[in-house]
Amino acid sequence: MTAIDASALALVQAWVSVRRGIRGLPRAAPLLCTLHGRPVLPSYVRQLLPRLARRAGIDRRVHAHAMRHTFASELAREGVPLPVIQAALGHRHAATTSRYLAHIEPREVIETLRGRT
Repeated sequence: MTAIDASALALVQAWVSVRRGIRGLPRAAPLLCTLHGRPVLPSYVRQLLPRLARRAGIDRRVHAHAMRHTFASELAREGVPLPVIQAALGHRHAATTSRYLAHIEPREVIETLRGRT
C-alpha cells in the first residue's frame, strides 16, 4: 500500500489518462516509464531535473533529493507527528528523522530567534 495526498493523486490520475493515449505502451509498464515501457532510471531523473530547472528559469541547484527534503519539511511545518514523517521517509529510527529535519529545516529556528524580545 502507498500513501498519497489528494492533490498528488489527481496528478497521477491525469498522467494515467494521458498514458492511455500513448500508442504501443504496454499496460503493465511502470507508472513512470520510457515510451518503450521500461522503468525510468535514476540517472535520467538526475540529468532531467537540472535541465527542466534551467528551462523554467530557476537559477538554483535542483536535484531529486531536494524534493524529499521539501516533502519532509512541509510535513513538519504542517504539524505532522514525527513518527508519521519517519514512516513516510522510510527511516528505521526516529532519531534519523529528527536529525534529517533539523538539518533541512532551520526556518523554525530562525523565525523563533527573530521573534525573541
